[in-house]
Amino acid sequence: MFNRISQHLGVPADAPTAEQAREAAAELSARAREGYDQARAGLEQALASTREQIVRHPARSLAVALALGAMVGWFIKRR
Repeated sequence: MFNRISQHLGVPADAPTAEQAREAAAELSARAREGYDQARAGLEQALASTREQIVRHPARSLAVALALGAMVGWFIKRR
């Protein structure tokens, strides 16, 4: 019966089945989850490194924060 319906609707014979679509969706979901986990690990590592640099060099960190704040203020003011 499915074949007659698919023929009537003009669905190609080599169209993916529901099971194939589920497998593809599961694979994409797994890849996305893996990418998210890798990005999160990289972000946590960068955050830990930044905290360590702030603790080791507080004066330099304050100067960088002041410079960035001045730049952002200058860019906002120009608009």
